Amino acid sequence: PEMDRESAAPQRRGNIELRTGYLVDYLYKLPMREEFVTKDSDDTELAMNTYAAIITMNLCQRLDLYTILGSSKMQEEEIGFIPRRFSWSLGAKAVLLQWGCCCFSVDSKYYATKQKPSYYVLEEGHPAFVLSNLDFTYQEFQIALGFGYRFSSFTTYWGATYTDVKLEPNTNFILLEIPAFGEGAIYSDDNLKSNVNQYRFGIVWGFSLLACGKMSLNIESRHLDQNAVNVSSMIQY
Repeated sequence: PEMDRESAAPQRRGNIELRTGYLVDYLYKLPMREEFVTKDSDDTELAMNTYAAIITMNLCQRLDLYTILGSSKMQEEEIGFIPRRFSWSLGAKAVLLQWGCCCFSVDSKYYATKQKPSYYVLEEGHPAFVLSNLDFTYQEFQIALGFGYRFSSFTTYWGATYTDVKLEPNTNFILLEIPAFGEGAIYSDDNLKSNVNQYRFGIVWGFSLLACGKMSLNIESRHLDQNAVNVSSMIQY
């Protein structure tokens, strides 16, 4: 969310400003469950890391319209290997109320990436290579409400989040080759299902440093619905 890093800056330079930056996001734990739960349903956990560029247009020091373009790598309970793939996000942040050094903000964004597994690791430790045309579409919508307080060039913020995540395969069929079981050892499964996040509500906190009125560094941590941390830096033009 990075609720109010720039909006709390004391300078007012114009009605429109452009900011660019870089983001590193580490999602350590995201509990997931099958979208349609049955007695045979299994829970799972996802992890993901993202490296991306950020482009932001700020309007009147009150509204940020931004896009995030980069690459993400997903991991499912450390049993699969998925190469890094393109990811993107669109979002908006707005300062709803501001009085003195305090402000109340909202941040909403949509994030998506398509992940294509190369192989999975079986319980015995043997690799099982994916032969079928399988990929997973990861979609996330998040909205956050937060309160921020500015101490000179230092800003800290706290907030609550609502997150809706869906991981959907392009097919319910998977075909695996397991070389350790002998030549031509093939395994198939036609029961792949969509997964959604188990917990929707979480908390977020972070802080920002503003240098020379043009450069900023932000560190943020997310909890309860997921365990994650991100670091971003921005330059204002």
